Amino acid sequence: MANRITHQIGCSMVAWCFLLATPTASAQVVTMQLDTSTIAIGDQTQLTIAASRGITQSNGSFVWPVFGDTLNGGLELLRLLSTDTSLTELESGESAFAVSKTFLVTCWDSGLVAIPPVTLLWNQDSLSSNP
Repeated sequence: MANRITHQIGCSMVAWCFLLATPTASAQVVTMQLDTSTIAIGDQTQLTIAASRGITQSNGSFVWPVFGDTLNGGLELLRLLSTDTSLTELESGESAFAVSKTFLVTCWDSGLVAIPPVTLLWNQDSLSSNP
């Protein structure tokens, strides 16, 4: 389609890796990232939400939100592509347990789409990515 309308998804979401840690020395981290900063209306792209915690922390698990078919902000979730668990290293050098979920998403609106924070639970703590 020669006259494809493209639009920005967030403010350069390729670079979006937002972190918010609990008061206990940034041991838990949540990030959200799209694999592109612009898409044509109706095209598909991948959204990855990842959570990590230091392996020396107490036992527990991340509780993920239940997503409907659309995220606040207008991205439509088409399907869950993968869930991955790995061992990684935090900026502090501490080893961390990481879980990520990758979704196939699309958008049907033109213009800027801002995705609000995604909040996960770790035991009693709420962990959010930044908008």
